[in-house]
Amino acid sequence: MTKYKCVKALVLEVVDGDGSFIENEHFVVRVGSVWEREEGSYRMISTPESNRLTDSDGRWMEIYSLNEHFIKLV
Repeated sequence: MTKYKCVKALVLEVVDGDGSFIENEHFVVRVGSVWEREEGSYRMISTPESNRLTDSDGRWMEIYSLNEHFIKLV
């Protein structure tokens, strides 16, 4: 899996196991946090353009573009 580092913080809405948004629940992705891109894994956003990232605590997110908020780690 490819690792990415957050370079610009972002706030995401939280969803439940069925993909429904949880009202007033948000998650902050902090600058410096490291995430791994999962290849071919299950996604709530079922498009080839989506990226599923997980962190070391098991949190995950799905995002279309990594360019604005993440850099690829070598």
